[in-house]
Amino acid sequence: MVRWWMAFLWVLASCGGGSPADEGRSALERGDLISAERAFRKALDQDAQSVEALYGLGWVYHLTGTGNRARDYFMRCLRVDPADYRGYKGLGSLALGEGNFPIAMQRFEEALERSPGDLSVLNSMALTHMGAGRYQSAAELLQPLLMANPHKGELGLNLAESQFRLKESETALATIVYALEGGIQERRFEALLLELRARILVRMTSGRLDPDNCSSTLPPLLETLSIADKDLDAAESIGVDLPNLNAARLRVHRRRSRILEECPLSSEPLIED
Repeated sequence: MVRWWMAFLWVLASCGGGSPADEGRSALERGDLISAERAFRKALDQDAQSVEALYGLGWVYHLTGTGNRARDYFMRCLRVDPADYRGYKGLGSLALGEGNFPIAMQRFEEALERSPGDLSVLNSMALTHMGAGRYQSAAELLQPLLMANPHKGELGLNLAESQFRLKESETALATIVYALEGGIQERRFEALLLELRARILVRMTSGRLDPDNCSSTLPPLLETLSIADKDLDAAESIGVDLPNLNAARLRVHRRRSRILEECPLSSEPLIED
């Protein structure tokens, strides 16, 4: 299943407006959904037709797993202002989270009609392609977007992930380097890119060991895994939540163990007096 929550990281810039809605957006950024709900409800008390508040509440309930309530608020966005793209985008994100990719794409297309060229919607469409296993379509959509917006780490992450799934490891590594050098605004994506690079490096060690030629094939594989370890250390040092970090570390450890089982490191010869 696609990590639909990544689409949420694009929602924050769309929740601007009055002070209470601004407070709600900040609370969403912190992951404080209780404060976000309170702030968006305050904004709604001030203006019952506030699309910002309705959209923000929809995302609060989407993130807490109460899809029916989220759907109600996104539908209210449509009723208040059918020309505003956000209700359609919210409904698309719900469908994406539920694995209903045709409906998700339909909703994102409706959103794009109302906000042509919107990066958040295009990114969500790419995530929909990824969720449906259409990694080539996702990559074709994301490539020009990343070239035009190198500071958007989300784009680099999703493009590299698509290339990784297409078994284009070298290309994915090049994408990660480009993204990391692009002045990423959100450090979460820097950490996720480093974590992804470690996973790619582990894959690239597969099938590269020749037990009959350990002296030549073992050292570069151990060096590659050492780089993967450093990437994971760097990702952890950024200080964001990385739920898959331990699994990535375990993957590196297991690959190193398998390699060393086939080609044990030679011990240093004893020096006799």
